Amino acid sequence: MPRWKIKSGNSRIAQAEQEQRALELRKQGYSLAKIGEELGLGSAGNAYKLIVEAIRKIPLEDAEIVRRIETERYDRMLRKLEDNLNAAIASDEKPDTVTRILDQMLRVSERRSKLLGLDAAQKFEVGTTVADYTPEQIVAWYRAKGRPMEEWPPLVQEYAKRLEEESR
Repeated sequence: MPRWKIKSGNSRIAQAEQEQRALELRKQGYSLAKIGEELGLGSAGNAYKLIVEAIRKIPLEDAEIVRRIETERYDRMLRKLEDNLNAAIASDEKPDTVTRILDQMLRVSERRSKLLGLDAAQKFEVGTTVADYTPEQIVAWYRAKGRPMEEWPPLVQEYAKRLEEESR
């Protein structure tokens, strides 16, 4: 029996209660590490296993509710990251800060797409959009800041070169 399963007393009821508590904490936005800590599971990995087991037991209709809750969490993360990006652009942050935020947005978007089953076997080209920012907008931001292209992140330089080629 895995370490995270409860072994004493009426174990099935206690296990179900612990699974429900883990799901509730996850719905509230707790990290896996925090759930593991709260429930005395020893690690984020054990919390993940407990949540997966709980989700596996959920009837299909309820699983859709969990999927919707997770989607809403990802949407909130993306909105917060977008606010951070706008603040970074407005305050003339270093290009690395903007790139880091864009990278975080991309990771959240990828995880959201995976959850919703939107990913299909296909090639992705450099230049896909992140949230509402197109490569053109990103390049325009760097140009507006008056920084030489050599100081831009390599990916943004590639966007700029591609846009120049397309405009010819």
